[in-house]
Amino acid sequence: MSSLFKAIDDFHNLICKAYENPFPISQPKEEKPLPKQTEKRDRFHGVEGEERKQLIQQEATSKGYTLVPTKITPLNSNEVKNCLTNLIRKRFPKIEQELVEEFAYVLMAQIKLETGMKSAHNWNVGNIHALPHQQNEYWKGHVSAWDDPQFDKSGNKYVNVDWFWRAYLSLEDGLGDYYLFLEKRFPQAVEYAKQGDAYNFGMSLGKGGYYTANKNVYSNGLVKIKDSFKKKI
Repeated sequence: MSSLFKAIDDFHNLICKAYENPFPISQPKEEKPLPKQTEKRDRFHGVEGEERKQLIQQEATSKGYTLVPTKITPLNSNEVKNCLTNLIRKRFPKIEQELVEEFAYVLMAQIKLETGMKSAHNWNVGNIHALPHQQNEYWKGHVSAWDDPQFDKSGNKYVNVDWFWRAYLSLEDGLGDYYLFLEKRFPQAVEYAKQGDAYNFGMSLGKGGYYTANKNVYSNGLVKIKDSFKKKI
């Protein structure tokens, strides 16, 4: 009989639980927010194919550029250092050797931050935009067109599609124009680079509008990269 009473009690408890929550409702799963899509800003309004190529060519010609195919050109840290030290010695023949290397390491750190020091588009080691009427002994007006990632003031990423960038025929030309560009547009940053001060070099570039990333993060990155080059090269 005891087993019968136990069975009745179990059944009673089951009925009571059913009345307490007759229709169990499962908890909704927490939905993860969808990743924000990068905004694309296209001055050609999405036109594709041959018509797009013609529009790009027409715009390049109207600005006095020579449009060339975009190609990936290899970078080697030793070659970059040799070219930079030769360039620095020519421009500053009285500078001490130790300062030449410190100067070069700062510039190399920025080149690596911009390109990864593995390759560049048409030897554009500084990712320099093309602007009309700025040709010189190193940049002859050649340009290539590729996407330009940027960040707005809130840190949101956007991309200018098929922006014009300077293109060069050699690594020496790319580095020479990169240095002239810094010297002309960011003279205070160059003064910091001469002293081997990677952090203030980066902060000065940011204040002058060279990049749109977080200034402190960018500048601290330059310091770390510079120190790694000094240990390896």
